[in-house]
Amino acid sequence: MRKLIKSSNKTAILWNDEKITYRQICFSAERYAQFIPEKTEFISIFAANSPEWIYAFYACWLKNAVPVPIDFTASKEDVVYILDECRPEIIYTDDENLPKLKDALNEVDYSPIIKILTDSPKATGSGNYDPDISYKLEDTAVIIYTSGTTGNPKGVMLSYKNIFTNIDAVSVDVPIFTPKSTVFSILPFHHVLPLMGTVVAPLYVGCKISLCASLKGPDIIKTLKSHKATIIIGVPRLYKMIEQGILNKLKKNKAGILLFRLAKQINSPFFSKTVFKSINKTMGGRVKYLVSGGAALDREVNRNLTALGFSILEGFGMTETAPMITFTRPGEYCVGSAGRALPNLEMKIVNGEILVRGDNIMKGYYKRPDETAEIIKDGWLHTGDLGHLDEKERLFITGRKKEIIVLPNGKNINPERIENKLEKDPVIKEIGIFLKDNIMQAVVLPDLIKIREKSISKIDDFIKSQVIKPYNESVAPYKKIMKLHLIDKELPKTKLGKLRRFMLPELIEYKEKKKTKDFPKTEEYRLIADFIEKQTDQTVNPEDHFEIDLALDSLDKVNLLVFVNSAFGIDMSEEKMMDFHNAKLLSEYCAEEKQKIDPEDLDWEKIIKGDTGHLEIRESKSIVFWKKLSKIFFKIIMKLKVEGIENIPDTPVIFAANHQSVFDAFLLVSEFPDKLIKNTYFYAKKKHLKSKLMSNLANNNNVIVLDIHSDVKESILKLAEVLKSGKNVIIFPEGTRTVDGKIGHFKKTFSILSSELNIPILPAVINGAFKVLPGGSRFPKISKEVNVKFLKPVYPENHTYESLKNLVYDIIDGEIEH
Repeated sequence: MRKLIKSSNKTAILWNDEKITYRQICFSAERYAQFIPEKTEFISIFAANSPEWIYAFYACWLKNAVPVPIDFTASKEDVVYILDECRPEIIYTDDENLPKLKDALNEVDYSPIIKILTDSPKATGSGNYDPDISYKLEDTAVIIYTSGTTGNPKGVMLSYKNIFTNIDAVSVDVPIFTPKSTVFSILPFHHVLPLMGTVVAPLYVGCKISLCASLKGPDIIKTLKSHKATIIIGVPRLYKMIEQGILNKLKKNKAGILLFRLAKQINSPFFSKTVFKSINKTMGGRVKYLVSGGAALDREVNRNLTALGFSILEGFGMTETAPMITFTRPGEYCVGSAGRALPNLEMKIVNGEILVRGDNIMKGYYKRPDETAEIIKDGWLHTGDLGHLDEKERLFITGRKKEIIVLPNGKNINPERIENKLEKDPVIKEIGIFLKDNIMQAVVLPDLIKIREKSISKIDDFIKSQVIKPYNESVAPYKKIMKLHLIDKELPKTKLGKLRRFMLPELIEYKEKKKTKDFPKTEEYRLIADFIEKQTDQTVNPEDHFEIDLALDSLDKVNLLVFVNSAFGIDMSEEKMMDFHNAKLLSEYCAEEKQKIDPEDLDWEKIIKGDTGHLEIRESKSIVFWKKLSKIFFKIIMKLKVEGIENIPDTPVIFAANHQSVFDAFLLVSEFPDKLIKNTYFYAKKKHLKSKLMSNLANNNNVIVLDIHSDVKESILKLAEVLKSGKNVIIFPEGTRTVDGKIGHFKKTFSILSSELNIPILPAVINGAFKVLPGGSRFPKISKEVNVKFLKPVYPENHTYESLKNLVYDIIDGEIEH
């Protein structure tokens, strides 16, 4: 505490618009300490970050008590476990967390004193004193309970020596923290990284602490800007959020994106800091270091932030090392490395595992001598992490020893390597690999935004064929993933973002069990579930996700919207409906907002033939020119043959074709007479028309744009209006291009329009276009043979939507070269 008082009236904490001095911290800590009984052994703090949290922490040290911070977001079971094990005599909390604390205390057999942080009475006396913390270096300074990735929390006993070893490493040996630093603090203090990195170390060195009161993006930026932080200490999730926020803004500026790409290529800190100086200004203009810990920082996020002019200091450590083992020195940036070891810390790799020995190693686990002996052997802490050192003694982490999956045949699998490889696919938001029933299994949280952009309806099939299958074909048999599970919630993790792999089998078991219970008894649920079951021909469970579990495509969702409107009198957008992504949530919303309950059968005839209102449909101004230009282009790059033009009737017709390449629309019309192409409209997804040029071309060239996120129904009505006016439309029923040359699942938009308007469907078959420009290729392959064939018209009489769709599918599939 003497270290604090020396800075007297210097600002120590920036909290909203308040400036709190070092002297005020000392006085407040002493005030809190006055009401702590002598010989108090343990004091817990169960509260959100605040200046009062810090006062209470230092008050513990003033009274020679051991502070035991407890995660205020932890489960009741974990809180009860911690209280029962260390039995703190006093617990500081705040008003918001008091009910949770009382609930947990009902489960223990003693009654500690509860103090509300903001209610502590003022200290008596003039305040003219020099508060002091008396301690021995080997004394226990704090007990941090670590949730870890397995089992119950363990109390890590850290000594004052452990703490000072860490502080000296980043303030004396490598002066990252200086009295001029302002350290941004957002992570909860009950974790060792923010406690040491954003409270204890800064206050010991004489820095300012910029204390952020909110986890919301705008509040974070506002705090950074107003407090002018120089060091940000965070976890990978925070930096991912910052990176995405910056890149999303850059993408709106072509010059900005070009400069960003150039910065990544030339890899010059000076260039990046100069060019992107304005980005730093939005964060206060003084950010010098981004310190990342808690888990490995994604390499692409690291590269992107570096290209944007930030200096990334990534570290590796554990609660058991208070917390650092290695850290990146300024100027020694290396993507993928966690830096070099702390000064005077011994580190070695034994059988792939990282072992360390030094003054930062914990005293042990509270009341767990056997577990302490398992992790500390002959003075060496066995981290359980796997890694290797390069020639510059930089550490590279490769996985967790405990996470290694041992197969029945004795083979070892590092699941993190598989996850890192598969997570590169944009449709994978999160993935966890685990062993169950003696087979390798994967649980996946899909990225629904990317899924919708690609118009993928059967998510399970897509991920199996386009992600899992290519992976399985590239690895040895024992590394293959044999079973896939899709979920709609984040994977279980620790507070610092590490995957709790041991919970994955339980997660899957719970997902299966919940299908057999808790069926809502309301009329709204029954009607919605019955409707979906009729539409999809599958059993609906209350929490089945519409897209992930039931594979509802854009048209299925429109059908459901129309039903909700007719049955309950609720008019909602497709985007709004996805806020209620299962039958249970949607039925609860309908129960609250319904204007009526009057279920009707879905009547597309009424919708399509009814009044469509004002739907603007433009006629082409230049489509003949673009057809002729594309025809010249096709002659140069491919050998194109078109057959069956004579099969096109004079009446309005719906062209339904398989989708093989980006050229398909113009391949189909390449031999159309000018009059025919002027009367033919295309159906295209909005995502392909993002630029102003493409958008203008679409608006002026007979293109009906589909926004799969919001206006599917309107686009269908536009198609109907075109057909009713005597024009033709071209539809690719797969909704997206093939990724392997095979024909995909057909959506039934075309069969609904055909049936309700009594308009024939002309099946069209494209062969060979996939070979000209396979998925992922940037340039076409020259001189490939491409055939376009128009078949005999199919008429809708005596067909259902489904049977008509299946008939056209079978006709086209029978003509495709397999």
